[in-house]
Amino acid sequence: MSAPAFLDRLRTSEQEPLRHGVYLLVSSLAALSQALVTALDLVRPGHALHLDSLFGALLCGTATVLLVRRAVSLQTVDYGILAGASAIVAGQLLTACSLPTAPPTRLYFAGVFLFVAAFSSLPVRFAALYSALLYAALAALSLTRAQPGDTTLLLELAVVVMLIAHLSIFGRQISSERSEAQLNHTLARTDPLTGLCNRRGMARQLEEIWSAGGAAPRGSLLLLDIDHFKAVNDVHGHHAGDQVLQAVGRLLVRTCRGPDTVSRWGGEEFLILLPDAEPDAAVRVAGRVLSAVREARMPHGHPVTLSCGVVGVAEVGALAEGLHLADARLYAAKHAGRDQVMSGRGGPVWEPAAGNPAPPNASAS
Repeated sequence: MSAPAFLDRLRTSEQEPLRHGVYLLVSSLAALSQALVTALDLVRPGHALHLDSLFGALLCGTATVLLVRRAVSLQTVDYGILAGASAIVAGQLLTACSLPTAPPTRLYFAGVFLFVAAFSSLPVRFAALYSALLYAALAALSLTRAQPGDTTLLLELAVVVMLIAHLSIFGRQISSERSEAQLNHTLARTDPLTGLCNRRGMARQLEEIWSAGGAAPRGSLLLLDIDHFKAVNDVHGHHAGDQVLQAVGRLLVRTCRGPDTVSRWGGEEFLILLPDAEPDAAVRVAGRVLSAVREARMPHGHPVTLSCGVVGVAEVGALAEGLHLADARLYAAKHAGRDQVMSGRGGPVWEPAAGNPAPPNASAS
């Protein structure tokens, strides 16, 4: 994955949930308000049904359904709402052209909605041009009628447009700065090749566990290393090696449990934190991981296995001691033949059995 693609993926992952939630809230409220206006038109005596509010309710309601189902992108929702609302207001403007009086007040409120929608979805220059054309149309209809509209209302509308533009530009700047700060924070703790937590991010989590007061710390560490990884690079090239690292990283995340943290510790080493697993449960997780990697079809068809050292957090008194012990057990697994798990029991506690790759007593944990 290229650096720009990785940065784009991080930006999307950071911003998308918040944006989706805001869009869903706004579209739901807009659909509800338009439906309420339509209902009031129907029940109030002497008032005819205005199709603009009905179409607005249908437009915002459709956007809400699409957002709930995640059927389209947020950009598509942006452009769809702006295009649909513009069509509705254009119809109202054409109708107003045939009337001797100034446009009704509710048309100005529809214009305010379009100003907000334009500055929310279009680049600033295009939003400003769109708003200027719309304002000019409203002003022309208001001032050229036989019964002109309220000039004060037009001036207030101009102030509203400038305020929307100012808030949009300022808001985009603030949002960009916050997004950049969050991105830098994420980058500092993310491995760019695999997208996993990096050594710095994992070290911060481990320090918090060992420095926490109160009860004795719980959890386990799995230190894993790809066996004969140099052969992958030598035979297939470093690009293939990078693909193997990415594939192994994805398998580790898929095989581990929800609360576990998977990190690329360095080179071809991965460190997994199991925050609530005792060593016996950690051994079973490690066995599942080794089985999943061995059975997976790797890029370029090169067989891949892992060796693993398991350490219970409660076994050691300091972080450095725990990492040293995990490293020692990892290399004990290597020296015992690789594709094995070593813990504090002495000797391999899990190794592949012919015809039965699953670890003994493997249960979901």
